[in-house]
Amino acid sequence: MHMSDHIKQQIKGKIQERDRLEATILECTTRLEASGAGLHNKLVDKEGFPRADIDVSAVRADRQKVAVLTNDHKRITNQIEQLMHELHAEARKAPAVGSAKRPRTMDVSSSLAAPAQPAASVTHAAASSVTPFAVIDEVSANSPAEEAGLHVGDQLISFADISGQTANALPAIAAALQASENSEVEARLLRRGSAVTVKLTPHTWGGRGLLGCHLRPHLQ
Repeated sequence: MHMSDHIKQQIKGKIQERDRLEATILECTTRLEASGAGLHNKLVDKEGFPRADIDVSAVRADRQKVAVLTNDHKRITNQIEQLMHELHAEARKAPAVGSAKRPRTMDVSSSLAAPAQPAASVTHAAASSVTPFAVIDEVSANSPAEEAGLHVGDQLISFADISGQTANALPAIAAALQASENSEVEARLLRRGSAVTVKLTPHTWGGRGLLGCHLRPHLQ
């Protein structure tokens, strides 16, 4: 197996591991929100006694688990970023003639019907000097992401003030979504060779998260 293929396999495994962490974190946070305790609400009443309306020990256990898994998530994200750097380094080592033989990547969004965009303000611009750092690989039906006109295959250039230069960019986006709930956020995308600016509003809906799409690191 070529070194670059080996690195890609490692990245794939790390992404799958991170997806499992995200699912577990979601389970814990969902229980915390349902209990009324959340991640930060006080666990004692006005008199300083443990709240009688919640299972304090269970809440503490879930909060501790979220804290541990969040640290694991950051660690794995850093590992993915390091592997991506290694992959890019391997690509630079390849002879120039090899680039002509590399298979073209299919733009998966071109095979999908573009969803209606009533909630989006989209403008097109030249795609020069833009470096995507994440790819949208899933958009749920009837989600805020679909409402905003996001497509599978869109490559993320920036989200609010987060870009590929931001440390731990994907976790930073998750934090930005929480901070921007019900507020308009601007995202810049690369779509079929053109830079696209989309304005979207993260909010609760019938599915997972505040946006209803999934990002993975961009592999060049």
